[in-house]
Amino acid sequence: MPLKKRYTLAIDSHHLALLKRNGNQFFIEHLRTFEPHVKPLDILKSVLHRKTPQIVSGLSAKDVILRRIHLKLKTKREILSALPFQLEQHLPFPPKDTLVIPTLHLGKEGSDVDLLATTKDKLDSHLQSLREKDVDPDVITAEPIALFRFAQYLFPEHASLLIYHPKSGTLAVMKDRALVAFQTVREIDLQRALAYIQKKYPEIEQILNIGATSIETSLQCLKVENEDWIPYAIAIGLALDAAKEDEQSRQFRYGPLRAQRHKKREKKKMVGFFVCCALFCASVLTFGHLYLKSERETFLTSLHLPEGSSLQQISQELERAVRKKEQVSLALSNVLPVHEVLAWLSSHPKLGEDASITRLQYQITKCPRLGNKTKVFAAKVDVEFTTGLPRVARNFHESLLQDQIHVDKRHEVRFSSEHGLYKVSFYLKTRSL
Repeated sequence: MPLKKRYTLAIDSHHLALLKRNGNQFFIEHLRTFEPHVKPLDILKSVLHRKTPQIVSGLSAKDVILRRIHLKLKTKREILSALPFQLEQHLPFPPKDTLVIPTLHLGKEGSDVDLLATTKDKLDSHLQSLREKDVDPDVITAEPIALFRFAQYLFPEHASLLIYHPKSGTLAVMKDRALVAFQTVREIDLQRALAYIQKKYPEIEQILNIGATSIETSLQCLKVENEDWIPYAIAIGLALDAAKEDEQSRQFRYGPLRAQRHKKREKKKMVGFFVCCALFCASVLTFGHLYLKSERETFLTSLHLPEGSSLQQISQELERAVRKKEQVSLALSNVLPVHEVLAWLSSHPKLGEDASITRLQYQITKCPRLGNKTKVFAAKVDVEFTTGLPRVARNFHESLLQDQIHVDKRHEVRFSSEHGLYKVSFYLKTRSL
């Protein structure tokens, strides 16, 4: 079923780009330049008549960083659980102020993860500048991503190339159809930066110059054929990144940072959901009461009991009959008992003296019950520990993922961290009785 038409409006410092999506095709509808004191949505009222586009903006290349790390993990679930332990050593921002978007590239021998990061202060500053223009964007991505999208749009046949945007001084690297690096360079340092990148990525042979003037380089130089698009390259790329909504799209407005209209829309949906739940519960209680009353009368009639008999009398008779029966012995536990779990964790080689366990919870989540076919136990363990060395937490995490004796691989091993406090949750492996 083809996708409906959808409009995306991108706003950078002085330019607007309105993009229309029809299925998997993207068309540039409108390009416009505006002065700093102008409110961009006001000058587009006639263009946006009866259209409600999603609005996208982008952080400057100077306000974001991109780091690529390699992990020996192969599944998305394992990578996302391990990432909190990797961020501190790869990102220069304080953990509590960091906003990061991971992009995963899964492989058979391991996975590459691209971390695009900024700080809350830089995002707040960007949002404040937009609020002064009465703009509350739905999506905030980054200008280097926009240049990568613009290059893909112009040259979809190229999997790897360099991208240079003279106006912002951004030099980006696209490899295997993914943005892997970028930096801001001054014009006088451009040749040195090009030489360094050519040495690091010798397989790249082309460079896209998004500017009116030529550059001196040994690479094959690609140019924007439609010169009218050059000033709007970032705006067009921002619109493309938000409109595509694929695995490489970036969005810094997540969780509590979402746009106000998104929060209002979700609040209305939530109110409607609870109203429907209340009506459903009321109807279930009403019809359930009527149904049980009918079943009780039918049951008493079927027993041919004397007049005036009640369910309480029947219950007492059944209890007396049950007491005369031989009791069934309890099933034996098929999981590690608490004292063995304590002994295992207290002497775990990956924790040692560098970590201190502050809390441990042992919970039976499944056990035999009367009338239930389940004959086994299942146990979950929650551990909180502190350490000043992130590598200790990483090593402990990896050991649990590889543990074939104590940890049940059918369930996810969950990790989280906050200022040196680490939390882990896993299920114990069952054993034969």
